[in-house]
Amino acid sequence: MPVLKETPPKPTSKRAALKHRIWKALEKLRKPEIKFAFKVGVGAALLALPAFRERWREGFIHWRGEWALLSYFVVMANSVGATTSTGFWRILGTSLGAFAAIVLYRSLLF
Repeated sequence: MPVLKETPPKPTSKRAALKHRIWKALEKLRKPEIKFAFKVGVGAALLALPAFRERWREGFIHWRGEWALLSYFVVMANSVGATTSTGFWRILGTSLGAFAAIVLYRSLLF
């Protein structure tokens, strides 16, 4: 079944016509995909900012900040629930992998 969109009334003044044209031109920016891309881009820029600041660069390199940036991209999803779920499974997988490595190390060592 097609979705009917309500059309706004035609603008009567030049100012209203200009506002309407701007509103129509920026219509694509209201799509959820565009909003998500903008949020992820801003988050990545903030996370990478220390790499480009002379004052913080040494700490970013020391703590291997590029891995945090990579993890950020891997975990991000379109919804909060999906992001939380992905993060949870990633932490669980890392913990199980560390536990398995300890068990194997101890069993092969002794």
